[in-house]
Amino acid sequence: VEEEVEDTESPDVDEEIEGAGEDVEEEVEETTQDTEEEIEETTQDVEEEVEDTESPDIGEEIEEAAEDVEEEVEETTQDAEEEIEETTQDVEEAVEGAGEDIEDVFDDEDDESLAPIDIDDEQFVTDEEIRVNRIEIDEPGFIVIQRDNDGEPGAIIGFSELVEESQEDEMMITIDTTLATPTLYASFYTDEGEEGVFEETIDTFVSDDVEQFEVVVVTVNEELTTPEQIVIDAVTLQEPGWLVLHASDDPDHEDLDTPETVIASEFVDAGTTTDIILEVSVDPDDVGLLWITVHQDTESAETFEFDTSDDELDPILEIDDEQLILQIWPDEDDADMESDE
Repeated sequence: VEEEVEDTESPDVDEEIEGAGEDVEEEVEETTQDTEEEIEETTQDVEEEVEDTESPDIGEEIEEAAEDVEEEVEETTQDAEEEIEETTQDVEEAVEGAGEDIEDVFDDEDDESLAPIDIDDEQFVTDEEIRVNRIEIDEPGFIVIQRDNDGEPGAIIGFSELVEESQEDEMMITIDTTLATPTLYASFYTDEGEEGVFEETIDTFVSDDVEQFEVVVVTVNEELTTPEQIVIDAVTLQEPGWLVLHASDDPDHEDLDTPETVIASEFVDAGTTTDIILEVSVDPDDVGLLWITVHQDTESAETFEFDTSDDELDPILEIDDEQLILQIWPDEDDADMESDE
């Protein structure tokens, strides 16, 4: 073993290793030189191709191609405008034809009876009357007002006189406000029994059109109301609120937004409340006029906090920007008579 090791460490082995290293260095140098030459040749080829691409012939071809594209765009735009014009004419003709078809449907005498009733979605009721804006019918009958019964039309609380034909003018229908609910229904019954007399069990209910609407009701018992106390027959509210008595000598009631005019208030639950009495704590002769308003209960429940410094504190109730303000003393008719005298 020792002899083999001495042979391995001999000068001959070192010479072989040194010779192999020199060979590797020569090969690396040659490879590097070849690679640099290839890069230079490739660069020259690319530059020549770029020069060919920038030649005047290519520029002319590009310009011609651009002109062709512009012509195609112009032709396509013109065709599109013509198609739009033709389509517009077709649509207008179709709409006109559809309108004539709709008119034919309503003019068809063989169609079933319709009762489209136009009535406001919400309205104030202060004189026991519901306002119907318009009705279109095919045969005589009655507009009927029904109270709510778990989301369906319930008991009848009022009905119109015989409506013989379509009406474009307002119609007023008297109801029993003590039986009203915050939600009411307007429907139509055709006159099938004794002519001109509403008979619930005989006249035919038309189910094609039933209009649901909401009401806020305040009706005053004028016979029992005195300067000392105001008697309210019925109040119907969508949500809990306040029945408020104001005193003011302003015939335009513009100062009722001030809490100084309040002389009495009564909390009222949602739904219908009957037989409310408001005691008058001032001499009406000293204030001139008494007014009833309905206020919301917006903050502390069942605590009247009307204060104009904060518009959110129990403000006067509004429907479509209209406030419920009712003059109750003196009665408006009496005031008109005194004015005439």
